Amino acid sequence: MHAHLQDASNKVHLLRKELDFNQELADSLEELQVVSSLLDSAQDAASQDELLESLGKLDSARKGMTRLDGFENTRVSGLLHRRASQLRDLLMGEFLSAWNKNIVVDSQERRIWIFSQARGEQMSQVHGLF
Repeated sequence: MHAHLQDASNKVHLLRKELDFNQELADSLEELQVVSSLLDSAQDAASQDELLESLGKLDSARKGMTRLDGFENTRVSGLLHRRASQLRDLLMGEFLSAWNKNIVVDSQERRIWIFSQARGEQMSQVHGLF
């Protein structure tokens, strides 16, 4: 009788561990979906020249990746990290391009021009510094 009770207790313990594992796995898979969705949204925002929005979503995705306990060395984690890195590189290029279009330095004339441009409008000079 005692052995039967011990066996039942062990089975209950095993089932509880299995349920905890399944819940952690479900939570991790949900986080993977959230991170992937954030990267999709960041990519969409970048393609629409919404650079700050894209950067914010990329930052949220990177924070989400840090919460993926147990998935750090998996193939899917590597793919997400690579995708985030590629998007970061794209955004860096876009930010540099915008910087170069909006700030012009003429070292010979010792002037710096800062331009402002609204979407679809022509650039206008905001400041010419000496």
